Amino acid sequence: MIQFKRFLPLFVAAITALSMNAAASSAPSEQTSQVITRTASQANQAIARLSKNLYRQEQVQVPYTVQVPYQVEEQYTVQVPYTVQVPYTDYVTDYRQEYRCENVTRYRNEQRCRTVTDYRRECREQQQCHLVPGNPPRNECTSVPVCHNVPYQRQECHTVQVPYTEQECRYVQVPYQKEVTRYRDETRYREETRTRTVTKYREEQKCCKTETQTVFDRQLQFQVVVSFPQEAVLVGHESETLKVTLTSAQPGQVAVATVNSLYGYKVISQMQSGEVINVQLGLTPLFDASNAGTGSLKGLQVAYQPLSDKFVVSFADSITHAKVSTASEIEVRDLATDALIEQGTASLLANGKMGLVVQTQLSAQSKIRAVVKTTRAGVVVSNGQFSFTSQAIYDRRILTAEDIQILSDSSKVQLTAPNQQGLNTYIKLVDTTEQFTEVSTKYVLSLFEVKNGKLRAINTPQTVTREQAQAANGEVTLAKLLGSKASSILKAGNQIRVQVDVTRKVSGADLNDPTAFAVTTDLYIQ
Repeated sequence: MIQFKRFLPLFVAAITALSMNAAASSAPSEQTSQVITRTASQANQAIARLSKNLYRQEQVQVPYTVQVPYQVEEQYTVQVPYTVQVPYTDYVTDYRQEYRCENVTRYRNEQRCRTVTDYRRECREQQQCHLVPGNPPRNECTSVPVCHNVPYQRQECHTVQVPYTEQECRYVQVPYQKEVTRYRDETRYREETRTRTVTKYREEQKCCKTETQTVFDRQLQFQVVVSFPQEAVLVGHESETLKVTLTSAQPGQVAVATVNSLYGYKVISQMQSGEVINVQLGLTPLFDASNAGTGSLKGLQVAYQPLSDKFVVSFADSITHAKVSTASEIEVRDLATDALIEQGTASLLANGKMGLVVQTQLSAQSKIRAVVKTTRAGVVVSNGQFSFTSQAIYDRRILTAEDIQILSDSSKVQLTAPNQQGLNTYIKLVDTTEQFTEVSTKYVLSLFEVKNGKLRAINTPQTVTREQAQAANGEVTLAKLLGSKASSILKAGNQIRVQVDVTRKVSGADLNDPTAFAVTTDLYIQ
């Protein structure tokens, strides 16, 4: 009985806490936002029903838990090291004497002679006579020396080293391995059980402490009547979706956001009367020059159509709102004189874009400017209406068969190596041909090592577009093409051949592709 009285406050506090939690968890669900849909068949009003739960703070006595220390003895195991002598077999090198004989080569001097043939010069006088004209003619003789090489033999002797073999014997030290037993110290471990006193903790419940808890009080109900402006007219199957969110319960206030609407809305006023909140919406513009101006006409261009031999002005209008009316007037003018060539209203073209087919007969090489004057109007447009002007220029040549021949000429692409100093070696590629939008050019760069007249590929061919080459000023570093192999290849004295394969493709024109070709240059690394 005494123990029951001791724990009675704990039981009361626990029951109180459980009842408070149950009260909080029994609160009804609330709805602080709702999506409303407005259609053409409805009046200019829509209703949302919202609710908000209110809670109050109450102080209650609740039990709490404390950690109470106590001590116990416990056993634990430790690893105790000790040392033992462990035998092992080792091998050492020793020496023994052995009598060994071996053949050795020695040399002695010997006199060697040979008979050689030599020559000596011998001369004698010889009479040479010739007839000297005269009256009478006479015979005139002169002595002329005649020499010959006369062979003779003589003995020539010299001393030579003649090898011979003899046996030489001696005692030598011969190594051999012998087995010995040695000992080493090894540390081993054994388990020992020991006892220690440790402090542990147990939980004990005590009474009581004061806590503040949140308790459900009541639920507020609201009927939100949203009134739309008279100008926001829906027709046919048009509909709008808005989200009404309760932002304050006391006093009742809401926020209205468009989810999918044809008009732009803002809250002009709202007033609470009991459970009813009346919200009046007003119109706010959806479009102005910043989001529906020049940038809304996508892909405005002037193009020549070879099949019809006509120019076409075309663009795509990104603003296709049901409550916006758009009209575009197009003027076609001479680029040099600004003289008006033709004027008309933009209409739907065969490709689905808006534009104008120029009926005035013009040369394919004409240079013209198209001026598009666009006006947008409607209740969702800033100030009810605004206008803007866009333009596109056509000032390029039409690709011809003669251009294809020039684009096929390898002499129009120059490949040089301004720097051939080790890792700083680079090449420069200059394409002197005219650049056409219908022609795409690609360069495939390959490197070869030249040795003994043979070529060995030393890189993975790399493709570069003409635009990429122009951005790099036509310069390509060989170390970049070679990667990790650069330091071993770009050494002084090495010969490298650079080959660039040039291919060009024509699109949008009834012409064959230019002939592919290759240009090369040899580098001598310094």
